[in-house]
Amino acid sequence: MAKSRQKVQARMRAREAKAKVDARRAERDEKISTVQTAYFVALAERDEAEEAIVKADDARARAIQSLTAGDLKVSVDDAADLCELTPSELRALKKRQVPDEGTDDGTDEGTNPSADATTTEGEHDD
Repeated sequence: MAKSRQKVQARMRAREAKAKVDARRAERDEKISTVQTAYFVALAERDEAEEAIVKADDARARAIQSLTAGDLKVSVDDAADLCELTPSELRALKKRQVPDEGTDDGTDEGTNPSADATTTEGEHDD
């Protein structure tokens, strides 16, 4: 009978020990899940930020294209000074293909008003 009681007590101790281990595992799994959720929230925020950067760069390009084409026809050097850019940065924005302002489809099709503009005095394309 004593052996039977020992087995019962041993099983109880084993169950208690396993319950403690299971509780620690559950706590760890919950922490992992919390960190994993934070990662995916940050990833979504980064994707939104990257999209905002593209939209802002498109708006910058449209402004540069308007400044250097049409009625204004500001030279690359002057426009670069006005916008605090290097001439090469300005030329890159000037050449950027952007969707129309009202278009939010993310395609590369767009207008580039500088494409048909003629070179004005002081403008250099180097």
